[in-house]
Amino acid sequence: MKPSSSSTSRSVRLGIRSCGPFNRVPPLSGTTMRSVILHVLLFMVPLVPLGFLAWSVRRWLHAAPRIVSPAWRSYFAFAATSLAGVSVLVWIVMGIWAQSIGGFPFYDPALMRLYAWGFMTGFAGLVAGLVGKGKLRWPACGVSALMTFLWLAWMAGE
Repeated sequence: MKPSSSSTSRSVRLGIRSCGPFNRVPPLSGTTMRSVILHVLLFMVPLVPLGFLAWSVRRWLHAAPRIVSPAWRSYFAFAATSLAGVSVLVWIVMGIWAQSIGGFPFYDPALMRLYAWGFMTGFAGLVAGLVGKGKLRWPACGVSALMTFLWLAWMAGE
């Protein structure tokens, strides 16, 4: 369903743009503390899971037995970490792309495709993490669950 012309003109009058998962975020040109805090939080959301994944991979690299028996479960944990990382990277690419083109229109096909890829990689990482074993299992499950929840929330906001 396309927005009516009155809602489009109202959002243009208010200086609000649609930009990916942050639909109707006011532009940063305003100097209110609320808009600055909102932009800082929206910038930090993808960096926290990415930093947590980097920490868990670093911890895994310094562990003595990286692959524990049964080996296939350790590989599942590694795959879960990779899928969670891809989900976070899809979010980052989507945010950069939205800022560079001035925001996505509602129900944009490219945006819907990015939502689908981000959600599927996050959910697949969660499932693979539940099957996996080793030091990468729980960090991958946590980040995948967080990203799956965030993708669902962003899709519901569309």
